[in-house]
Amino acid sequence: MNQTMIDAFQVTIVAMVLVFFVLFCLMLLMQGVAKIIGNKQETQTVKPAVTQAITQSTSAPNNDLARVAVLTALAHAANEESGKHYQVVDVKRLA
Repeated sequence: MNQTMIDAFQVTIVAMVLVFFVLFCLMLLMQGVAKIIGNKQETQTVKPAVTQAITQSTSAPNNDLARVAVLTALAHAANEESGKHYQVVDVKRLA
């Protein structure tokens, strides 16, 4: 049972190629299943239209915290509905 370093490297390379091949096959299988299942779920769900305005108060136009809050809400709304255009109309302090 005398194995040389070359034999050990050959076994290592063959094992790594086999593992990567199996992982590649699993990736393709998962992508195929995701496309099949994803198409069925897209046809079943309907998103409601978003028609909300983000408001800004005139009582605190120089308040940096209010401005940050408005911009954060605007960014969050824009991320949820891509392709829509939002405009800050008015800011009102709730508390």
